[in-house]
Amino acid sequence: MVKYFHFLPNGDRNKMSKPRYFFENEAFTKQTSDGDAKDAKTKDDQWGSWLIPSNSSFFAVAHQNNLNFIASREKAFLKVVDALKIQLIHNIPDDANFKGGIRDLGKFSEGYCFTVRTTEPIDFFVMKESEPVPVKGTERMWYICSDNEEIKNKFISELSRICPEIDINLD
Repeated sequence: MVKYFHFLPNGDRNKMSKPRYFFENEAFTKQTSDGDAKDAKTKDDQWGSWLIPSNSSFFAVAHQNNLNFIASREKAFLKVVDALKIQLIHNIPDDANFKGGIRDLGKFSEGYCFTVRTTEPIDFFVMKESEPVPVKGTERMWYICSDNEEIKNKFISELSRICPEIDINLD
């Protein structure tokens, strides 16, 4: 389970600014109002509980191309609410370790957190050594937190495994 939000850090006033709260999972409200929580508590498997613990909790699954945020494990393929595209993650320059694409932020009251910085290209873009990030594009910052440090570390490791050209900043 993770909590997350994203925003456009360099956007103008008409675009989304940094949220004050984590995104809300509407499936949590449905789960508690429909009484699904009673059934969900009995549904545990090797990936954990089916129960959504809070209104800001989402399931997250890393695939080859995306990190998908899922509202509910019931028919999960239909419940994808957001996706972070792996190929859009910034690399970490060798000479600028504090400006990389993934940063471990440590522990906060919200949990163990990390950030992911992406740029969504405006035009057709092919990543090259000379141009690892699109010159023309929309930058987006993702903040992702888990109550469990091991889960946070697994996501960081999985993102680096899927996209091996990404170096991870664990400062």
